Amino acid sequence: MNLLETPFSRRSKSNKRQILDDGRPVVSLHNLNIKNSNSKMCSRSFKESWYDSHKWLCGSFYEQRLYCWPCVLLGKVKNVWSSDGYFDLKNLSRSVKKHEASKDPINNFIGLVRLEKNKGTIIDALNEGSRLSKILYNDNVRKNRLVLLQIIEVVILLGKQELAFRGHDESTLSINQGNFREMFNLLIKQNAELLSHYEKISNVFTGQSKTIQNEIIHCVYEYIIDVIKSEINDIHFFAVISDDTTDIVEKFQCAITLRYVKKTGELKESFLGFHDVSSSKTSESFFNLITSVLDPYNFRTKLIAQCYDGASVMAGHVSGLQKRIKDEAPNAALFTHCCAHRLNLVLQQGSYCVPQYQIFFATLLGISVFFKKSPKRTFVLDTIIGKRIPIANETRWCTRSNILNFVVSNLDKLLEVMECIRDNPESGMESINGAKGFINSLKKFEFVFFMMIYKDIFNITDTLLLKYTINISIQTM
Repeated sequence: MNLLETPFSRRSKSNKRQILDDGRPVVSLHNLNIKNSNSKMCSRSFKESWYDSHKWLCGSFYEQRLYCWPCVLLGKVKNVWSSDGYFDLKNLSRSVKKHEASKDPINNFIGLVRLEKNKGTIIDALNEGSRLSKILYNDNVRKNRLVLLQIIEVVILLGKQELAFRGHDESTLSINQGNFREMFNLLIKQNAELLSHYEKISNVFTGQSKTIQNEIIHCVYEYIIDVIKSEINDIHFFAVISDDTTDIVEKFQCAITLRYVKKTGELKESFLGFHDVSSSKTSESFFNLITSVLDPYNFRTKLIAQCYDGASVMAGHVSGLQKRIKDEAPNAALFTHCCAHRLNLVLQQGSYCVPQYQIFFATLLGISVFFKKSPKRTFVLDTIIGKRIPIANETRWCTRSNILNFVVSNLDKLLEVMECIRDNPESGMESINGAKGFINSLKKFEFVFFMMIYKDIFNITDTLLLKYTINISIQTM
């Protein structure tokens, strides 16, 4: 193709006009030879219909190569389609799409249109230019959606795993920009196409601001609520479970959960969220909150059960929350005192009424605290027993069961740990005195007796605590 030797821009006006009048060369190519992995020559068939599908495509009979006609004539940036020629028919479809989506070929095509005098040719060329512009636009939309999909997936994963989004230092020089940014950067780097596109649009859209994160979280929340509403619309009855809690900044919150059986027979609990009730903790404020949350679910006709703890604000039979809800939803909105709370109260009151039991549990919880306060003691525990003692919790009796089971299973080794701490010359006075006291307690008949009694009791109550939700569902049917 002599256009490669003498560029179109260097030719005379008459020669340029002749080239434009002749139009793009659409010759048959029969000898497109390529080398395979074994360095042997092989050939692939060329379809002349490709010229009709791509109005910019042309060929050189002598070079046995394919070219982009607008780029050959007007292109300022050299590429395989304007200088070397394309011959890899195996990857032709992908390369054609990539070339059509580039800005330079589109600009060259439009520039060629301006040189054409025939009206019909101009219209066809403009239509082709419009088609290529749409291809470029749709490709950008596709990539934008894929970038946004990565952001949404990171938000869902962090929410599911209950991980923090933000980092202490999210600057570009930070070695730890927080879970959200680090995970998004990791995902985007796995796809070279997306990474290239993201770098192009990063000055306009990053998707990593806290505002966008919060908006996506809210969108995910709205979607989940819509799914719950759809499930509630398909059933006739449901129950509400509510309890209060305090978050890390000491803000008083009310957690609301719906419990129902789906049309498929699956028992399901759907959490509706935490709601701030710090300003007022009266039964009226709880009533206003729960009714506003349950209004979209038609609770006045579908609510058949409500479950709270035994506090007077919740369980009061005159003006408590359960009485107010029952007056609002008269179709048997029965109140059930949470089985876990009741069992916890029974165990607590049953133990605290006997002084010896109080001493026993104080010793049991003290063993956990004794190791938690000192890394040195914990090291001795890890060395001899090979596992940690469960952490104590004053309000949850399941932690007492966990500690008791640990002590029962490792009583002899635990005594060995205490003796090692007591006899170690590097141990402090607090460690030595504490170890001595626990050794005396662990060897007492009274402690071992109570330990075996409560082991049998906890074998029953642990099962009840695990299955209390089943008990609630039976009571509310």
